[in-house]
Amino acid sequence: NGKILVSGIYKGFKKVYGVDLDSTGLKAAKENCAKAANSFTSTTYEIIKADAAKYNIPSDVNVIFLYNPFGYTTLKQVIENTEASYRASTREIYLLYYSPEFSKAVEQSGMWQCIHQHKIKSGRTDFKIYKLTDKKE
Repeated sequence: NGKILVSGIYKGFKKVYGVDLDSTGLKAAKENCAKAANSFTSTTYEIIKADAAKYNIPSDVNVIFLYNPFGYTTLKQVIENTEASYRASTREIYLLYYSPEFSKAVEQSGMWQCIHQHKIKSGRTDFKIYKLTDKKE
């Protein structure tokens, strides 16, 4: 429904993107972003109906937020697409992954360094932040 996009608009990000296949969620995201953009006009937004596994990451994207939106195979493809975008236009890219059930898809690439993780009282990790690096570590 665009809550994260709206947060980016409120924080004054240059541009925010939303990618999803769910028409209902996309419609809500467009409405919520339009309302937020009325007050915070310096941020542009683009909401795209697309399969994340086939989506080409734009060269101006440097933060990706995922709330465990899909399974291992799709996440692996998104990671590969992000790495391809990075190779085409080198820049700092961060991945904020909430409820990181399939974090192995990120870590197996060898190009992502976990720079922060948060654990809840049960010991389960509830989010991780990764930085894309140009070397395998």
